[in-house]
Amino acid sequence: MLHRLLIFLISCFFFGLLVPASSLAVELQPNSFHELLNTKRSLEKQFGLTGLECFPFIKKIDRDPSDLLQKCLQGARILEQALPQVQGSPYHTFGVSQEFLRTGGFQTALIPWDTSADTLIKFLNDRPSQEEQAEFIEKIVALKNKIISQLGIVNLYCNQQVSNTHCLQGYESLSEALASGETRFKRWRSVVLTPESSRLQDAYALSIGFSESPQVMHERLESDLNEIWDARRKMFETMEERFGETIRSRLGVVKLFCDLEVSNEECLRGAENIAVASADPVLQSQHWGELEIHRFNTLIRGDFDTTVRFDLAPEQIVKAFAKRPTKKKITEDQSLAIKLEGYTKNNNTKLRVVCDLEGLHADLCVKGFQNFIKFLKTNRDFCADLPWTELMFVDGQSLQRVNFALNSSSRQSYIYADANSSYEEFETYLMAFGRADNACGNQGL
Repeated sequence: MLHRLLIFLISCFFFGLLVPASSLAVELQPNSFHELLNTKRSLEKQFGLTGLECFPFIKKIDRDPSDLLQKCLQGARILEQALPQVQGSPYHTFGVSQEFLRTGGFQTALIPWDTSADTLIKFLNDRPSQEEQAEFIEKIVALKNKIISQLGIVNLYCNQQVSNTHCLQGYESLSEALASGETRFKRWRSVVLTPESSRLQDAYALSIGFSESPQVMHERLESDLNEIWDARRKMFETMEERFGETIRSRLGVVKLFCDLEVSNEECLRGAENIAVASADPVLQSQHWGELEIHRFNTLIRGDFDTTVRFDLAPEQIVKAFAKRPTKKKITEDQSLAIKLEGYTKNNNTKLRVVCDLEGLHADLCVKGFQNFIKFLKTNRDFCADLPWTELMFVDGQSLQRVNFALNSSSRQSYIYADANSSYEEFETYLMAFGRADNACGNQGL
């Protein structure tokens, strides 16, 4: 029995009946961030696309970010398949999301990440004629100018979550609201039609839901700007009085604030939870910059800034942030990053290498520089092609920074690389931006 087993094993060794060596090696999975940027560049080059955003209006994002990036990449690749079969596509900006939506006139659209190429082709080809578009825009402009004149405001517009059709519907209802009687308009400078009435970042802009009835719109127009923001100001004063000193003295928080979607009661509840959690010694050993109370999310934003869901219990807050680096660790990583950055200056690739100043952990910056220095040592004759002059490491797992890299005004000269990537992923990605050339020379690494 043993003799036959030995013969079988020898046969497998010589004739390849065992698992081939190539299948024993770990297959290198493409980095989603790098693949997404490559796909965006292809869309720009082939179809003149200027904007591509991943889930631009998503509110709840404290989930596995890699899942959202994979979905966005899938949607972008389907778009790349579909556009060659779209007749004279006028679109210049797409958002990969969860629904079909024509918005921003006739040049912007949202598409579901999981649509099929055939469905997308049909959607993009099924659009109004040039004459119908012109007629629609003329109607929108006429209504808009009439309303602006009646209200005496600076601006009126629909945000990009509102479709073209719904925007017209909202303007018609707003015009009807103004025709229903005298309106005591209260100091608003702008009116914005949104999916539903809410607070906006601009304190002087009034949000009105496009589907509200003319009567409700009339009531919204008469809402007093000062009354709304006075109530918010008093809430912040109460929050400061009850919890502000405790939170600042324990954590050293630079700025404590609430997202606009958080109600006054929710804001106070969140601050109370944070005040209780701030007694934890682990949290006190960390750096705290901006601390935002949010309706949906709990997030770590770089080494300093954080977001806390308003209803997160104190013990859950401690658990969520327990693994943040200490002040000592951040200081050490920052010092090392500065040292490593010095090693990359005047390198043979002709690239200036930097780390993103927003939301990138210091240890990820260190990892990025280490990968680049290893690349220099491994690829001594590599030169970056023009127009590439800068390499920036960003957090390729942050949805906000992914959208920044996809649409940055510097993207024609900046190479954006994921600081989370392995060396192998980074090397494969960077090699596509240049060539091996002895003329580059070896300048010290």
